[in-house]
Amino acid sequence: MPKKTVEILLWHHRTKRTLSRKGKKYNPNKEKKIRVLGYEYLLMPKKIDLYSESNYQATTDFVNKMLFRACSTAIMLDFEQTEHITAAALLYLYARIDHCLSENPKARIRIKADSLSGIIKETVMKSGLFARTLNRTDQVEDNGNSRIVKGTAEGEEFEEVIDHIVKHIYKVEGTEAERQVGAAVSESVGNVKLHAYPREQDNTAPFKPWWILYSVIDGVLYLAIYDIGVGIPETIHSRNWIRDIVDKTPDLLRKLSSSRDVDHISVAMEAGKTQTKEKKHGKGSKSIRALVDATPNGMLRVFSNKGLYQIGVDAEPELIEHGISVGGTLIQWNIKI
Repeated sequence: MPKKTVEILLWHHRTKRTLSRKGKKYNPNKEKKIRVLGYEYLLMPKKIDLYSESNYQATTDFVNKMLFRACSTAIMLDFEQTEHITAAALLYLYARIDHCLSENPKARIRIKADSLSGIIKETVMKSGLFARTLNRTDQVEDNGNSRIVKGTAEGEEFEEVIDHIVKHIYKVEGTEAERQVGAAVSESVGNVKLHAYPREQDNTAPFKPWWILYSVIDGVLYLAIYDIGVGIPETIHSRNWIRDIVDKTPDLLRKLSSSRDVDHISVAMEAGKTQTKEKKHGKGSKSIRALVDATPNGMLRVFSNKGLYQIGVDAEPELIEHGISVGGTLIQWNIKI
């Protein structure tokens, strides 16, 4: 074919393509949907993390998008670019995927096995997340130092968690540490039972789940518990004992009148109790604080709906209001072993 004819054909091709794109704007961030064997591939965030504001936004955005797409198509999660996963974010990711698969038997969410490597592979495998996506939770390795356990809001399963921590991590039963850890975990699970999933008036509504993660890193035990209930900001207004305390404290009254979720969390924390006034509960937050205060660089974080209340050793609470809800309540703290 003559050179001039080729140039004319290429010119027509470029002109046709230009006209077809007329009015469209270039978006370098637009995702390309990749499908292989019926699965839509989703590239996981570089940092799966809830602690910094930017990573929180990216992580929650991704999880919500993933769950939305999982309603209509099979999903394959690609960890190729992931460099970091924090404890709280791992629990959040696991719980949301587990709940999706439990509520929607036809949903399919898988992990691209060969995209896992190094510490990311170790973390995902030991947590049981990979096995859960394959419905093989009975094959999760019981390594003693890292695990995610699921329970019901009735809360009996937390005894298994405490026993496991004492046996594999503290290795000595009947110690003060065991008592403190038990009180902290018991209170957290008790909150799920009593406020996260309130029953209907006819008492027929089923209990909902909670998830707890424990992991040992460099001699520090990280604990996190998550539920997908209504959240602390939705419960404190229905508690008369909260109102009694708040009415006597102008600063708490101001926070309770705020539209920010984090201010409502602050009211619950600063009132010195949690979401119940029953005698057998209400001291867990103090137990957690005592454990955190005894830990160098200890930190207590309470995520609930859009709010984040966090406090370190000998520090004032930091209150952060996010733009996206965490979808329930997540409490995370670390303890020196």
